Amino acid sequence: MIVSVVGTIGKTAIVPKSFAGCNLVRATALIDIEDELMSKWVKYYFDSPCGQSYIEQNLNTTVQPTLNIKSLVEMPIPIRDTTEMEKNVLLLSALDEKIEVNRQINDNLQQQAMSLYA
Repeated sequence: MIVSVVGTIGKTAIVPKSFAGCNLVRATALIDIEDELMSKWVKYYFDSPCGQSYIEQNLNTTVQPTLNIKSLVEMPIPIRDTTEMEKNVLLLSALDEKIEVNRQINDNLQQQAMSLYA
């Protein structure tokens, strides 16, 4: 999982294993979590209002807002039993997929409208 720590701070992404060994830009931090369930759990926590609030409270805003890696390491992440985490991750993943499908439908409709009225 990677997290943006400069610029648009707190954005997260799960990185496929095929990207192992690739270089990161300075504005991102790698959180190396082998377990897929735990990786998704941590990502969803970072994306949650609680996670984003923690990030906001721990920004260094002297010149350009940045998030120190130390703050990420110290971030308290609630851990549940595996069954509960699986249930929540499956639900959130399904919602993410629906959101992506809706975004694609909207993009398609927008392109169709532009071609009709162009």
